[in-house]
Amino acid sequence: MQFTTHKHLLFFIALSSVLFVSCKYLRHLDANHPPVVRAAEYRGFYVDDFKKILGNDKSEELLLSWAKRNQFNALSLYMSDILDCGEKNPVRQRLAAFIKSAKTKYGIRQVSGVESSAKWFCTDDPGLKYLGMCAYNSQHPDTLENIDAFQLEDEWTHGNPSHTFNQYMNSLQPIYLAAHNQNPRIITESYVSTLGWWRPGNRAGRIMQNSDRILLVNYRDLPSFRYMIPELRTLAIAAQKLDKPVDIIVIFSALDDHSGHYFREHSFAEGYASFQRQYLRMSEKHNIPEVIEKYIRIKGYEIFTYSKASQIKL
Repeated sequence: MQFTTHKHLLFFIALSSVLFVSCKYLRHLDANHPPVVRAAEYRGFYVDDFKKILGNDKSEELLLSWAKRNQFNALSLYMSDILDCGEKNPVRQRLAAFIKSAKTKYGIRQVSGVESSAKWFCTDDPGLKYLGMCAYNSQHPDTLENIDAFQLEDEWTHGNPSHTFNQYMNSLQPIYLAAHNQNPRIITESYVSTLGWWRPGNRAGRIMQNSDRILLVNYRDLPSFRYMIPELRTLAIAAQKLDKPVDIIVIFSALDDHSGHYFREHSFAEGYASFQRQYLRMSEKHNIPEVIEKYIRIKGYEIFTYSKASQIKL
């Protein structure tokens, strides 16, 4: 009797494990619930070495023509040293003309300024205000000349003691507050390569409370939805606690050790379409946690970077 009971117990445990694995992602969603991976309303790319492009007629034309030809509608400009000059410096006027041309002639809907610390966005230090994108926007009342989004990119996950998560948040919080006080309001974007292993949910929640959307890395040989599930789940759980869905832009890399070889044979739009199909197949099989289905909204893609992507795609 004891043997039979023990055998039955083992069978019950094994059956329970199977049922748990097969049922853990059962969903209770409305039939019309929108998908996680949506149509790519945002299609952008990072412009590295922008300071070498700005002011050169030919380089600017090549950049914007390439953007239009490859169906991009957003630019993320690395702003290093662009605004490190006096308010009357012609570089600022050239930047305004570039942004306006991008928006009026080349189909660009959003221009983001990318920097690594708060002083480059907005600052209360009167001696440094001229450095900030807030000051630049205030000097150009024509919104077609404005920077529309502030993106904080600071690699706090790579073990560099001078770039910690707390330092990242010390920049992100004032950027978010200043951006919300702008008229028109500026979008705050957070670049995230990984949330790390130590209290990732806490980091996810703090980032979401101080940004409008997250740009999340997908640096693989091929665009991969499955690769992002752990980070998406962490973000979704944090979003659930905040009762606030999180908007995400997925970042694909055109570097050869990432998806460069893939993009030699496929367009950037095809890469996102493949990513979207992967999600749909997994969703149909209920292989995605319900919390992701409810709280994650992936709205497009970003390509890293222009200098490499323009070499592999004409």
